[in-house]
Amino acid sequence: LQAYASMDEKAVQQMETDEEKEISAALLDRDVVLVLGGLGGELGGWGMSLVGRVARILGDTTLAFATIPFGIEGPIRRQLAEAQLHLLQKRVDGLVTFGNDQLLQVAKDLPMTKAFAALSAIMARPASDLASALARPDAVPLRRMLARVRDWRYGMGVGREKHRCFVAVDEAYASPWFTSVPEEIRHAIVLMSVLDPGTDEAEILRDIRRRSPNVDIAWASLPHAEGDDRTVVQIVAGL
Repeated sequence: LQAYASMDEKAVQQMETDEEKEISAALLDRDVVLVLGGLGGELGGWGMSLVGRVARILGDTTLAFATIPFGIEGPIRRQLAEAQLHLLQKRVDGLVTFGNDQLLQVAKDLPMTKAFAALSAIMARPASDLASALARPDAVPLRRMLARVRDWRYGMGVGREKHRCFVAVDEAYASPWFTSVPEEIRHAIVLMSVLDPGTDEAEILRDIRRRSPNVDIAWASLPHAEGDDRTVVQIVAGL
C-alpha cells in the first residue's frame, strides 16, 4: 500500500491497481470523502493516503481524522506514524489528528481496549455529524477552507441549564486535542445541537469569536433529540 499511496496523483493519474479500483468504485458519485484511521501500522496509515490519492483523482474534497500512537509504543511505530502523517497531509485537503497520549486525560481509568473504543467513538462523531450537515454545494467552499490551513484540531463540549452555551464552548476549547492558544485559530467548522436555535446559536458563535477574534466560521445546527436537555458544541479548528 505504501508504494501505491506514494504515487503522485498529478504524475500518475491512472488507477491501475485492484485496490485503487475498489476504492474508486466506493467513492463514485461522492463530493466529500471523510477518512478515519490510525497511523503507525502497516495497513491503516498507508490506506488512508491511498484513499486520499483516489479521491483527488476523482475530484472529491477530502478530510481525514487520524490517531497518533502512544509515546510508549516505541520509536519504530512513532517514526512510521510520522512518515504516514507527512504523506497523508499531501493526499488530503484537511487533516485532524488525535494523539493517543491525550486520551489518558479523558479515559485514564479505563482499560486500554475500552480507551481505544472511546477514542474511536470520539473521532467518529465529528465525521458522522459533518456528513449529516453537508450538502453538495458545500463541497467546494469546504475544500477552499481546508486548503488555507495545515493544522486542524478538534474539541467538543456539553452544557446544560442556564449557562449551557458558555459551558459547551468552554469544554470544547478545553478538549485535550484542541489548541491551547485560542487566538491562533483562523478558521473553524462549528457543529452545534441546541435547545433554542435562534438564541443559542447566536450566543455560541459570539463566544467563539470572543475567544478567537480572527476566526472565519462555517457552522451548522444539527437536529436536537426530543427530551435531550444538552447543548452540544463541536469545533474543528484550523490554526
